[in-house]
Amino acid sequence: MSSLVVKPAGPLAGDVQAFGAKNAVLKQMAACLLATGRHHLTNVPDISDVKVMVELLVALGCTVERPLEHGLFVTVPEAHDLHPVAPAHLFESMRASIVVRTPWGPVATKLGVRGQHQATNALFAIAVAGWLGVAPEVVSAGLAGATGSRWRLELERRADGLAVLNDVYNANPTSMAAALRALAALTATGRRIAVLGEMRELGEHSRDAHAAVGELAGRLGIDVVVGVGAGGAEISAAATSVPTRLDTADAAEALVAVRSLVHAGDVVLLKGSRAVGLELVAHGLLAPDQLCGESAGGRP
Repeated sequence: MSSLVVKPAGPLAGDVQAFGAKNAVLKQMAACLLATGRHHLTNVPDISDVKVMVELLVALGCTVERPLEHGLFVTVPEAHDLHPVAPAHLFESMRASIVVRTPWGPVATKLGVRGQHQATNALFAIAVAGWLGVAPEVVSAGLAGATGSRWRLELERRADGLAVLNDVYNANPTSMAAALRALAALTATGRRIAVLGEMRELGEHSRDAHAAVGELAGRLGIDVVVGVGAGGAEISAAATSVPTRLDTADAAEALVAVRSLVHAGDVVLLKGSRAVGLELVAHGLLAPDQLCGESAGGRP
């Protein structure tokens, strides 16, 4: 059996450079966002979490320079030039959590549900629970373990990398906007495709509401909009800045259209009123035999 023998060789002499602590520098990098202008940080370790924080600051609209190996310059623009939503994969790669300071004590947790709007819901839940006397650690565990209803921003991935964001339970103007923002925030090596069915029972507000959804899709940088039904056609018609727009009569036609255009690495959002039945598209895209080939037509 081999062995390693270590023998003392006397006292050591020399200099050891101690780099800054990761947990300290990450907070300091984030704190730069509190003031506009150029900030200089020194003794910054060259580690993966620091690199991710640099990506995060850049995604938010800051400029980061690293002229020296262990120094950083972070330039923060005016607040109105910052982007409030950063790619979710950056937070996930840092194992990020949130801490909410309350009159009843800090609540540290992670949210088990998807969507920027759920952060607001979580804050309301924290406030009500605190007022009712629920202990912060109980609130934290409850938020971390919360799950959404079926077909509400369910994210599933195929073996070839295609992702389906299934939000077909129902749709109204507010939930449509939330779903599109969730799609825009997802990391995609391919395109972001929104398959949007009509929103029912909007009365005289229907045309304007559908047009507003299409305009939002354009502002969020969605790559493809597939309208389903008459209201879906109004959405795609208003999405004038979206590169690719298609109109389909119903869910079955939408499935055929989406299968013909998706590639591995795309992210597909499905959203529409319950009566549109877009779960048919979800089931069709996620079927075991639906894998993308080299071309778009080779997969759904």
